[in-house]
Amino acid sequence: MLATDKGPVILPKLYRRFTNWSAREKAKITSQNFQKFLSAGSGGKPDICYEIDDFLSSGVHSASPRNFAEFIEGGKTIKFPPDGLVFGEAPSTLVGADGKVIAGFWGEK
Repeated sequence: MLATDKGPVILPKLYRRFTNWSAREKAKITSQNFQKFLSAGSGGKPDICYEIDDFLSSGVHSASPRNFAEFIEGGKTIKFPPDGLVFGEAPSTLVGADGKVIAGFWGEK
């Protein structure tokens, strides 16, 4: 039960980045420490986030984008509350099993 869970917590985005880095480090594909890996981002694209107060007061188009790594210290200490950041996501395209782009569903135009 969540109320009695007293173990450490790792946020999903941080967990995914850490497991990606850990696998690369173990396979000796990277010599970066975790902090540098976070700063550089996955595939050279840093994770963009916004501080929640800035996002809510300025809006999605005016809030100042920040690199997620700015909020992690030494690769292990978070410097934000769990509800303190909003993450930007890259645009995506939906592709069917045949490899073709799906432009709409069942009669949509």
